[in-house]
Amino acid sequence: MELEEKGILEKYNVRLIGTTAETIFKAEDRQAFKDTMEKIGEPCAASQVVHNVEDGIKFTNTIGYPVVLRPAYTLGGSGGGIAHNETELVEILTNGLRLSRVGEVLVERCIAGWKEIEYEVMRDANGNCITVCNMENIDPVGVHTGDSIVVAPSQTLGDKEYQMLRTSALNIISELNITGGCNVQYALNPDSFEYCVIEVNPRVSRSSALASKATGYPIAKVAAKIALGYTLDEIKNATGYIRGGCSPIGMKKQYKTVIDESAQKLSFIIVSGGKIGQQIQISPLMLCDLIGAQFASVAYNG
Repeated sequence: MELEEKGILEKYNVRLIGTTAETIFKAEDRQAFKDTMEKIGEPCAASQVVHNVEDGIKFTNTIGYPVVLRPAYTLGGSGGGIAHNETELVEILTNGLRLSRVGEVLVERCIAGWKEIEYEVMRDANGNCITVCNMENIDPVGVHTGDSIVVAPSQTLGDKEYQMLRTSALNIISELNITGGCNVQYALNPDSFEYCVIEVNPRVSRSSALASKATGYPIAKVAAKIALGYTLDEIKNATGYIRGGCSPIGMKKQYKTVIDESAQKLSFIIVSGGKIGQQIQISPLMLCDLIGAQFASVAYNG
């Protein structure tokens, strides 16, 4: 960002590929991010961007302790933390202002105890978006994700909550005009449908590696191809198939297949034939024997 702001990239005709400098600014600059979320109606916790300790103390006195401190342009939450009193506030805020490249820290209402949910989202230059998966931190908001355990997919969300946050994540990545992968973090009230957007990482992050491992979707590889100009519909997954559902028949590597137990009541089902455009009508029992699958209760009936 410093090279962009100083005009060095333009001077030497260097072009950023993938996510633009403008998008990085809108996601990483605390005030710009807050303004963007307000523009599209996405809720954020009560907060104020400060550039000195005095302003931080003044704002905190209006909303009360504890507060969360989030420095701008740092990685992995460096310099941030939760302050429960003025002594902690001064200590954390001083360090956060020092570590922030622009000397900027967001002082935010603390919503510790809420669920922390993350969505891994991909978007190409044509505006096509997908959610790779969502993840749920075992620990609530207040414990940094780097010190917690994350589970994919989420274990305690109902369909309404899942779809609500999914829609929000797609709206955010589109408004920020991200090209590639990003991670959207939410705080969700465990007793209601109230949620707040915590932050967006406009890049492939630590969470992306976990999501790739859990889903088998090569996030870093796809993000690199998107940066080179490919669109999502042009990128083949590691299985050799166009992104989307994987056929149970004809896989280059035979992955374990599970069929919902309700299929046993059907005389036939229709599945992909292992090649784009081909489908097969087959007995569920015959399919199970053919590919070594197993029946289990996997469908959501809520």
